[in-house]
Amino acid sequence: MLTESRLVDLIIYVSDMERSRRYYENGLGFQVLEADDDAVKYDAGHLILCLRRAEEHGITLTSRRDRSADLTFLVTDIEAMRASLERRGVEFAHRFTYEVGSVIDFYDPDGHWFSLYEPSDLALSWPSGDKVRAVWSASGNGSNGHGPASVHPPTNGAASNDLRLDGIDLVYLFLFVRQPEESFEFYHNVLGLKNLEGGPCKRGATLELTGVIKYDAGGTMLTTHHVDDEHAAKHRVDPAGMRGVIPVFYVPDVRRAVDVLSDRGVRFDAAPVDSPLGARARFSDPCGHTYDLYEPSAVALSRPSGAKVKQILAAAL
Repeated sequence: MLTESRLVDLIIYVSDMERSRRYYENGLGFQVLEADDDAVKYDAGHLILCLRRAEEHGITLTSRRDRSADLTFLVTDIEAMRASLERRGVEFAHRFTYEVGSVIDFYDPDGHWFSLYEPSDLALSWPSGDKVRAVWSASGNGSNGHGPASVHPPTNGAASNDLRLDGIDLVYLFLFVRQPEESFEFYHNVLGLKNLEGGPCKRGATLELTGVIKYDAGGTMLTTHHVDDEHAAKHRVDPAGMRGVIPVFYVPDVRRAVDVLSDRGVRFDAAPVDSPLGARARFSDPCGHTYDLYEPSAVALSRPSGAKVKQILAAAL
């Protein structure tokens, strides 16, 4: 089970590495944490963004915007961040302001969906607000993450006219699913992830699931979002478009984790694969969202990204 595991990487497959690097580094302002022939890695707070070439890994990207997953950055002044990134050439799409706060969407060159998110005071009063405060605290921002809800910590220490996403926490990974009951059974009962918010609730005499369920995955809340038939076309909830973004869970012993999860009904693509950087195993949820389990080697942990992994695992979240 993954009850005590944390997401440490988020693999983003890209069609043109040089084009994507220009976007992530020049546009979004990420600094390279580590780069080699296979990947380029960036600091996303308590997560590592890892760009990989889709073609070299047998991944076919769709030519349209991928609405099956939304990668959401936690910011403290959404308008200042938007204005700063626009000056760097980033184009934004829709903006929404409602009870949870303010959200602005944008897309990378391959159509991967990202959002900026500034939580409202109401959202910070919910159970997931405690996680947001813990993330802020672990990042060294605010008054131990427990100050007044309306007092936000500064965003990555930069002047308001030069804000960047480097080091900013990717606090939500929204995954859109068609069957909420099946997804809850998989994430909560099979994988063993703790649901921080949402889940079964009573409506009259009936026990139903909330449409949005947030699971504890360390510094990132892995969040399933139900889409019904009316919204399925908009979110394109189909497995073909879901393999472009792969969340990666750290496990201390990948083979033991595979054995335990296999006994619980999880189907893996193949046996664990070893490399000089560690061992990996890949599986999918019932809707088609794909995950890796990762046991880093000593060589991997000696690299800059390895130091980041240690930091992620040690954070009080």
